[in-house]
Amino acid sequence: MDKIGIILLNYNAYEDTKECIESLKAMTYPNYEIFVVDNDSQDDSADRLKQIKDIHFIESGRNGGFGYGNNIGIKAAIKLGCQKILLLNNDTTVEPDFLAILNQDLEDSRIGMIAPKILNYYDHNKIWALGGEINWPLFVAYNSLCDQEDHHQVIKKKVDFISGCCMLIRSEIFEEIGYLPEDYFMYFEDLDFCLQVSNKYELWVDSQAVIYHKVSAASGENSPFQLEWVNRSQFKFMKRYGPQRPKYTQYRCQLYFRKWIRIASYLMKFDYSRAHAIYKGIKKSSK
Repeated sequence: MDKIGIILLNYNAYEDTKECIESLKAMTYPNYEIFVVDNDSQDDSADRLKQIKDIHFIESGRNGGFGYGNNIGIKAAIKLGCQKILLLNNDTTVEPDFLAILNQDLEDSRIGMIAPKILNYYDHNKIWALGGEINWPLFVAYNSLCDQEDHHQVIKKKVDFISGCCMLIRSEIFEEIGYLPEDYFMYFEDLDFCLQVSNKYELWVDSQAVIYHKVSAASGENSPFQLEWVNRSQFKFMKRYGPQRPKYTQYRCQLYFRKWIRIASYLMKFDYSRAHAIYKGIKKSSK
């Protein structure tokens, strides 16, 4: 039975992380290690998390973003002999059998990475993600069936994109392909990583494995903070992968136009903070 390293990234969210750990400890899959990486929390999260038993607690030393913090945990897990890595948002809870289901699926050598069905923590009848699709004209990925009712269909299929909220990955992939890109800080590093993995392996989703996600608990839905970093990372992704795509110039111009329309709409509502956040994100995307 493979040992699975579970990586949780914490930043100022002790209660969420604690609840996630408690749900993981109720899993039916027995052979796992939990690695909690604290990304330089500015509250008392680190001191409190150190008191939790049966976890590996690591302080990152600085808030280097999603990729940076997770990579620290991944490397620690691989060093401890974990054959598979589960990246899991700390603002989630899990069904007891979800990891056993995903681990069994990953016995298929074609599959490099797999994800569960992710339901909304606040409304278990709503799907947040069941894999995803890439929209190249907009240089973005969308979660499949997002905000749709859960009809409990059994869906097990190949997908284009898996959210970094939850992905089970073969450890050898990190040796073959590398670790998560760290230059995004947050958002789009999962999409970038999925593209790299899909060059050699298939990405799948299995609806029989279920977790629950506290949607936008980390950054706030449509907050200026989220808007800045989503746009910053989206344009960075576009500049990295766009030139190799057909109609790049056309799509690039259309994307800029859409962003300026959105900035104008916020300005018309006197919402200067959100308008400035989008502009700031685009301007800083090359850094």
